[in-house]
Amino acid sequence: MGDSIEEFQPGDLAFIGPNLPHVWIADKEQRMLSKRTLEMVFLQFNLNVLSDQLLSLPEFSNIKRALILSERGIHIIGDTLNQVSEVMLQLP
Repeated sequence: MGDSIEEFQPGDLAFIGPNLPHVWIADKEQRMLSKRTLEMVFLQFNLNVLSDQLLSLPEFSNIKRALILSERGIHIIGDTLNQVSEVMLQLP
């Protein structure tokens, strides 16, 4: 992500940090291999809830790293995709 242009597929999951320009365009003419309908589920949160003190704790090291990497965007794949998708779809 970050400075790339790529096609997206059903089931794709991206973690996009603050101030990272992005756009999703669906080509309605293109035939999808899947019979799934196109929908988007997103979670947006304010970074102010994560103080510097909290992010300095060892337990939050992976979260801090993910936030840093998200500045250029993260494409989530594999087993992590399945785990995160399951949690996101359960959110109200």
